[in-house]
Amino acid sequence: MTLAVTGRGYSVPMTTSTQIRFAPAVTSMRDYLEPYLAWLEKVVGCAYPETVTFEIDLPIGQLVIEDMLDGVPLDGDLEVSSGLRAAIDRWELAGTTSPRMHVALSRKRNSLIVERATAWHAEWRDCPIAVWLKDERTAFVAAEVPFVSFRDGLFSDWKSWLIVSRASAASVLNRLGSLAHKPSKQVKMFGGGHLSFTPNYDWDSVVLDPSIAQLVRDDYESFFKRERWFRDHGLPFRRGYLLHGPPGNGKTTVIKVMASHPAVTPLTLDFCHECLNNDSLTGFFEMAAQNAPSLVIFEDLDRAFIDDDQKKRPQITLQHFLNCLDGIGTVDGVIVVATANDPSRLDAAIRKRPGRFDRVVAFRAPSRDLCADYLRQLSRGAFDPESLKTIAGDAVGLSFAQLRESYILAGQLAFDSCSVFSLEHLRAGLNIVRHDITGVNCGVGFGNRSEPSQN
Repeated sequence: MTLAVTGRGYSVPMTTSTQIRFAPAVTSMRDYLEPYLAWLEKVVGCAYPETVTFEIDLPIGQLVIEDMLDGVPLDGDLEVSSGLRAAIDRWELAGTTSPRMHVALSRKRNSLIVERATAWHAEWRDCPIAVWLKDERTAFVAAEVPFVSFRDGLFSDWKSWLIVSRASAASVLNRLGSLAHKPSKQVKMFGGGHLSFTPNYDWDSVVLDPSIAQLVRDDYESFFKRERWFRDHGLPFRRGYLLHGPPGNGKTTVIKVMASHPAVTPLTLDFCHECLNNDSLTGFFEMAAQNAPSLVIFEDLDRAFIDDDQKKRPQITLQHFLNCLDGIGTVDGVIVVATANDPSRLDAAIRKRPGRFDRVVAFRAPSRDLCADYLRQLSRGAFDPESLKTIAGDAVGLSFAQLRESYILAGQLAFDSCSVFSLEHLRAGLNIVRHDITGVNCGVGFGNRSEPSQN
């Protein structure tokens, strides 16, 4: 006799004939609001079925925390923009219990690191909050809703919901959209969680070889302009990029710029997670399709299908991965970008099959001119371009990451010697990094140093 404990997307056999099914996470999330329904309908001015619910990260809980903990030192992450605070007339808590917050010791952010005072990082973990914007007759409700998911393992998290009457939805969203407190974006991680970053969709902030600029930047930007033309001609509106080359030459930096595009939702999946399987990958691409236009990110793809560590390998087959790339998962509006340090470790079916990756782009160590451009960007134009180009001759063969390390070391040398940051410091920094890599001293020292220091 068998008991199949089933969740969304998997089952675990046991010994009996009973079958247990778990309700979707959203069901328990709606149940969480049940005790507050009468209050909610009163403040939003309509019956609950006449409302609309948005999943949106809005810092209303932080605003309430700041008001309730006036006088308590809080870290800088909780500071709500003056525009949002000025737009709010008042707020009100649901229920009569003592409100709950998650707090942890932190450091206050608006000071030098070495001088930061102890502060509290607090997160709202309790009842919904009604908020009245100025000149609005009814309120909207902000709620941090807990949920538990059983897909690919048990995990718990919180979702930020905004509930508003349908009649007021347009007005509320338009006003809130103009009050965004700070630019931020999240990379959704399959199975739960996210990585937050500050978006910067500025290709000029990245030093690129002209061929890479054409193959990646120009192609990526034109992708969003050609949707109508592709649809009119019956062509699939999707794209794939494989970026390969030694570490430190800009692959991840380029992906961050791509993820910063205001139209896309970035998502990623960790192939090293041992609980993943083919169904997980299918679900991941379904999530990407639901969030289209989306950017699916696979980093270090050359390590995903290697047999040298079976215990840690995911149960995702190469064939199923290829099927997803061929179109089972990559429906219209899904862009796939993958990185590989060593493309020779990739199966030829990934590298050479047209349509799986439309652009296969090599990221090599920068040329002398690119080294000079990158050092000029790091120094913010502080050094003479011709002098930098001369120094860049010592940098050929180093990656962008190693150039950055050289620049940081040069700054440390200048600080330690209490002198103005100069080109000689930069030469010395390059020498130190070169020596660490090759063991060879290039003969470029600084001051009284006969040998480069080992950092």
